[in-house]
Amino acid sequence: MSDSKANRRREQAKLARLEIVSEMYIRQHTVRQIRAIVMSRLNLATYSLSTVHKDIKAVLKELQEVRLDNMEYAVQLELERIDDACRELWEQYNKTKEEGIGDLRFITEIREQLKERRKLLGLYAPEKKELSGEMSFASMLIESGVIGDLDEER
Repeated sequence: MSDSKANRRREQAKLARLEIVSEMYIRQHTVRQIRAIVMSRLNLATYSLSTVHKDIKAVLKELQEVRLDNMEYAVQLELERIDDACRELWEQYNKTKEEGIGDLRFITEIREQLKERRKLLGLYAPEKKELSGEMSFASMLIESGVIGDLDEER
């Protein structure tokens, strides 16, 4: 086999690894889990932990350079993580339900995840905060310590 064919095959194998590593890293798998999954999917006899780390660094570099500049991508990434979490939570809830009564802690966490999703999508109205009271501006400065600090400096 010529060197160019060998280089092309190595590059294709690396791209295949990086695709899987990217997917698993986004879903917050451990380095050892990523290693096992890549070896399984690509039928690799070996895949060292140091190569896994190098692949993760390459994925992170690509994300930082290309994708994370794009806020829409970052939001989409978080939405995918929330979706994954909700799927897993529903699966766990259904397992406890089969055993009797479903564990309501899973439902509580699902609701929290959905709340985060709505926040990311901007579905909540901005919070309005009002300051009220009889305090004057000078009183507020005194109470907050700003005027006291200025007097001490003199």
